[in-house]
Amino acid sequence: MLIIPAIDLKQGKVVRLWKGDFQKTTVYAGDALKVARRWKEEGAERIHIVDLDGAKTGTPANLEIVQEIVKMGMVVQFGGGIRDREIFKKAITAGIPYLRKSEWDIGEVSKFLKEARIKRVIWTNIERDGTLEGIDIVALRGTLEAIGLPLIIAGGVSSLEDIKKLKELNSPNLEGLIIGRALYEGRFSLREAIRTMEGSLP
Repeated sequence: MLIIPAIDLKQGKVVRLWKGDFQKTTVYAGDALKVARRWKEEGAERIHIVDLDGAKTGTPANLEIVQEIVKMGMVVQFGGGIRDREIFKKAITAGIPYLRKSEWDIGEVSKFLKEARIKRVIWTNIERDGTLEGIDIVALRGTLEAIGLPLIIAGGVSSLEDIKKLKELNSPNLEGLIIGRALYEGRFSLREAIRTMEGSLP
């Protein structure tokens, strides 16, 4: 399973929201490129970027920053304002291979996946996102069963124990784990998370 650090962008700054609430925003850095370089140096193979301005207005507002991160040689998965074909094309042209469409319930997702032959899904537990309350394993199990495709998951990671619990599930469909606030709050380092997933850190 891949460990994927998150960069949420709001007015060009790196922030985290509490359960997706724009009124509960914590700013962690003013230079997103510096943060991306840090994650690359610590071993990230991919970065998860959300354009919060785009998510709110329906049009991505931070694509230039994302393009600069792509130029660093980073693989980027991106969400925030991807609501029509033209915006989708702009994101692909910017060099972003992984895009995120949100605000669907599980039934809509399942139907869309079958029709579009989607290969993998990014699933965020918004009730845990940004809370440091731990991963909801019960909800995750239900989603794995309902979707039946490789999942990249997010929401609630608080410690290295969460990573160990995911490993214990031993699910072939758990492809990646997105981590945000826990890294920015210094609960553990990206290197420690990667080593825990690899099994080289007890």
